[in-house]
Amino acid sequence: MYILLTSLVGYYGLADLGLGQGIVKFVSENVARGDRRQAARYINVAVFVHFIVGTIMTALFVFFAEGLVVLLRITAAWTDIAVLGIRLCSFGFFFSLLSGTIAAALQGLQRFDITSTIEASMNILLNAAIVSLLLFGYGLKEIIYATTLSSIVIFIIYTVVLRIYFPEWNISFQVTKKEIKELFNFSFFVFFSRASNLFANYIVRYVVAAFAGPAAVTIFVVPLKLLGAIGGVLSSGVNALFPYASEVHAIEPKKIKHLFYKSTRIFSIVSIPVMLFVILYSKQIMSIWMGNTFADQSYIVLSILALSSMIASQSAIPNLIITGMGHSKTLGFLGLIALLCYSIFIPLFTYNYNVIGTAIGMLFSAIISIGFVLVLTTKLVEIDLFPFLRNTFKNHLMPILLMAGVFVCLSWYFHQRTLPLISVGILMTAIHYAYLMTKDKEILQYAKVKWKMYI
Repeated sequence: MYILLTSLVGYYGLADLGLGQGIVKFVSENVARGDRRQAARYINVAVFVHFIVGTIMTALFVFFAEGLVVLLRITAAWTDIAVLGIRLCSFGFFFSLLSGTIAAALQGLQRFDITSTIEASMNILLNAAIVSLLLFGYGLKEIIYATTLSSIVIFIIYTVVLRIYFPEWNISFQVTKKEIKELFNFSFFVFFSRASNLFANYIVRYVVAAFAGPAAVTIFVVPLKLLGAIGGVLSSGVNALFPYASEVHAIEPKKIKHLFYKSTRIFSIVSIPVMLFVILYSKQIMSIWMGNTFADQSYIVLSILALSSMIASQSAIPNLIITGMGHSKTLGFLGLIALLCYSIFIPLFTYNYNVIGTAIGMLFSAIISIGFVLVLTTKLVEIDLFPFLRNTFKNHLMPILLMAGVFVCLSWYFHQRTLPLISVGILMTAIHYAYLMTKDKEILQYAKVKWKMYI
């Protein structure tokens, strides 16, 4: 129930209307050109729109709370708390929407260090608060109060911080049609990409609840949360590429091609080994984390979702770069493709195979989507697809086969004993990273320079 109720806050990704990424782009471009006041005006357009949208959405959630409880198949004993939870979470939704706008402005200033610190700190504090409330005997109602309060606190912190680092900005609802039109011309198409991400992270939970019941949601969301944590670490390292690509394209567009090659290659080196480790050792990971009983129910889901994430993650760099180049229409088209795949495959496979089917549906969607992403983005950047794929992924094949072979042999030798298996898996993953980095000349040269500076 907590997962389903707090997932409502995630809907700010859809209500965002793509304006968040629009703010990142327009702030980074205008600051690079020295026009900080114009950048401030774009921020206020987004704040104005999100204030209206947030107010409407919050009112709808409050008004239709009882009907939503029926749709979520929540039992009568928990109805009152669920209704209260939806109404409280709707206020959290409102402040999360505004916080996303302010955070996007900081990201446009390339202050990802600040946004990451705020987000990580508040997540740690919220989880500590939830655990403390449970330890002292409190329940779902108090946890939802804490979650809603955290959304308000984050909004206040972001607002204060932006005023410090961007003193030209003051909240004002005096906006012009010119800025609204420019921002929406870019952000409208980004909205479809947001919609596909929303489906993959939030709507899918309600699909699982509808076909397999609320209890099955946990079996799906716990693996998804783990992969979300890994993805959060990876994305925190590459999200800065979006405003940087906007600056490069505005000042030195010829450098985009090299940026595309280099960043996709490095990201594949960082992301593939860790995802491969989760794919192979999903049962051992879930056993250590959640216990053997839960692991037996969820490890296949984790393994399939990890494979899906490994494939889908390779679209991160291309999407960020073409968005920075201003090709929001292409991003919107790719978002529509992904949304269509999710809408077809996830309900279809969930209906037939329950939670495992949900994971399979996401895998099918990722495979189809990545094909469109790579074909279209390489065309926009004007590079040849197959030489690019060969140069980016050629060094991954041998270690992937070796890792899989070692896992099969160890599984037979250790008879599924968790600690020996996962220990060797960690060692093999470290070797995998070392091999890939030594095969990449740029990374190797960078490491040598840093080592000499250290000495």
